[in-house]
Amino acid sequence: MSASSGSSEKFSVTPRWNWKLISVGLVLLAILIRLGFWQLDRAEEKRQLLSFIEHQQSLPAISFAAVDSTENGEQLAYRQMQMRGEFDSSHYWLVDNKVFRGKVGYEVVAPFFTSDGEAVLVNRGWVAAPPHREVYPDVSFPESEVEIRGRFIPVSNNKMVRNLGSSAMAGQWPIRIQQLAISDAQQALQSESLINHSLPPEILQLSPNDPSALEMVWRDVNVSASKHQGYAVQWFSMAVVLVIALIVANVRVHKKSLSQQMIDGEQPSGADEPQSNNNKKLGIAQKGSA
Repeated sequence: MSASSGSSEKFSVTPRWNWKLISVGLVLLAILIRLGFWQLDRAEEKRQLLSFIEHQQSLPAISFAAVDSTENGEQLAYRQMQMRGEFDSSHYWLVDNKVFRGKVGYEVVAPFFTSDGEAVLVNRGWVAAPPHREVYPDVSFPESEVEIRGRFIPVSNNKMVRNLGSSAMAGQWPIRIQQLAISDAQQALQSESLINHSLPPEILQLSPNDPSALEMVWRDVNVSASKHQGYAVQWFSMAVVLVIALIVANVRVHKKSLSQQMIDGEQPSGADEPQSNNNKKLGIAQKGSA
């Protein structure tokens, strides 16, 4: 009884288009797909950048005095460079909000005056911030002429970060800033009559094993290429889930009973086979009576 009842039921799927929902879903789908491809593009950019850095650092170190002023920044970027001269221990910048091993501190950027009379900004590394905000850390400097070695890196600024303190640089040293701007640093040094020429657009990042280096862990990229790929997979997965949700939301699955199938003029499920068996039995009976 229950078997015949179950076999007489039939499932049907009919679309029910909700165009408002579909429109919103398609917009979201386009955004998710675009974000996925954007993350793939970012991953490729990081791979190319790391490959370029590896190539530049594999080249022999060069002397800053031998650098041709006509060379562009791309040729010098991430090149190992060495120079001899003195730090200016009275004028330097503290780049704020730098975290090292879970502690908040500053990166110390100081002008370095070479033996040839040139000036270069040097990032010496990280120092811990004192407990009180109004107290600046005590930074020690080499007292005599030294030879330093590091790599030239381009300076990139985040336009969303307001460079507090850069407008009132002169006369208050060290200067705490949110990010380094070469133009502001040059203006501050010129106002102190320390330089009368332009600074290089790059900054020298000291090698970790240099005697003048402070604590440091240089990271060439904040987010690796593999992480960008992982983010892309997440966006594409969300797009797939959205497509499935749209399909489910725009179809109606309903069950028809035997009586409903007969009203709709449909052949009830399982009705063909019993009829065929009855016909066979009838034929056998007729042959037997003949």
